[in-house]
Amino acid sequence: SRSSFPWYGTMPRIPLVTKMVSGYPGTRDRYRRRRTAERAGDRVGERTTSGGETILCAEDDAAVRGLVVEVLRASGYDVRVASVGAEALALAQRSRIHALVSDVEMPGLNGVRLAERVLALHPDAKILLTSGLPHEEIVARFHPVAEFAFLDKPLNLLRLTQVLRLLLDQREGCLPTPTRGS
Repeated sequence: SRSSFPWYGTMPRIPLVTKMVSGYPGTRDRYRRRRTAERAGDRVGERTTSGGETILCAEDDAAVRGLVVEVLRASGYDVRVASVGAEALALAQRSRIHALVSDVEMPGLNGVRLAERVLALHPDAKILLTSGLPHEEIVARFHPVAEFAFLDKPLNLLRLTQVLRLLLDQREGCLPTPTRGS
């Protein structure tokens, strides 16, 4: 009977929270990342598929970097990968870059300064910055010289591929206003 258990019905339910760690040797993590990338690639459709352009991805978070690279490669892009700004700049100096997808806050050379240097090397390159910070704070802190396309984190992978394709299809310059992804 319920009267013999005074705590009956008062047990709190606590959701189990797990963190997916990039590079975890378990097949479950690799399967999830691969399926997420494949689903984003499947939903991309004709409008966002690649023409074989070279994309430079600079991201210090290994989990985000791995997922973005998988999605871009599944979309048909040739992706160059860097974990810090200086490494990305070296890659941009060695090869032709059509677009840069970069986190704003990275150790050493931040994403805004990296974007400006990549544009100095490749004036027709398209720039897509990502950050968990609000766009207004990025402008206030880093004072970018040019206006860059911008996506909020956490990234919507479908939106990432759509905005990147839109940028690459433009004839000159980047998006005139920041693009916010959700």
